[in-house]
Amino acid sequence: MEIITFYSYKGGSGRSSTTLNTLPYLVNVLEANKNSPILLLDMDLDSAGMTYLLELDKHFQNKDIYDIKDFLKGEESWSENPAPCLKEHGLYKKFVPVGEKLGVENEAVVFLGIDDSKNIDNNEMTGTKEEVFNKLRRFCRKNNFSAVVIDSSAGDQFSALLSIQTATLVVHCLRATTQFRIGSFNYLYRLKEKSIDKQIILLPTVVPN
Repeated sequence: MEIITFYSYKGGSGRSSTTLNTLPYLVNVLEANKNSPILLLDMDLDSAGMTYLLELDKHFQNKDIYDIKDFLKGEESWSENPAPCLKEHGLYKKFVPVGEKLGVENEAVVFLGIDDSKNIDNNEMTGTKEEVFNKLRRFCRKNNFSAVVIDSSAGDQFSALLSIQTATLVVHCLRATTQFRIGSFNYLYRLKEKSIDKQIILLPTVVPN
């Protein structure tokens, strides 16, 4: 099962729109469907880019709706074990089917977005973030998900590093400008110094004439 993180060193690289435009291709290549869906996560905690692109900001701003910030806190108990019917699993019920917005089977892509009107206290998640992502990875594998696709935050935010650490593949989006180019390579060298060894695709998303 692939875990693909779309990342950028700076904001404004077209990361979220690139993620969105790549999803129908991934559905086709991975043969994702309602029984073997792709899970899409919006991990841009401050900007909620994917949540807005999918026009689900109002949905996740409902205080009774579970979002990625609730997930990261790790407070709610849910089983990672397979469910007889995926639709009946407690965690799956918190995801929103979005395939129709991408022109594919609606339940082939399910989404967990962000309420960006809600503050997040990093101290609330100390020591839990990696644990809940490891549990999510096991949940997705045991329940036959095709892939997890993460729209990451930019730069050195904790959610960006967590998204990269979690991934099997990182798609590093960048504009072909000096700032993006040098900053991106400096960031990649820092990852290497931290012994974070990942398969990385450098993707120029906006190329000047």
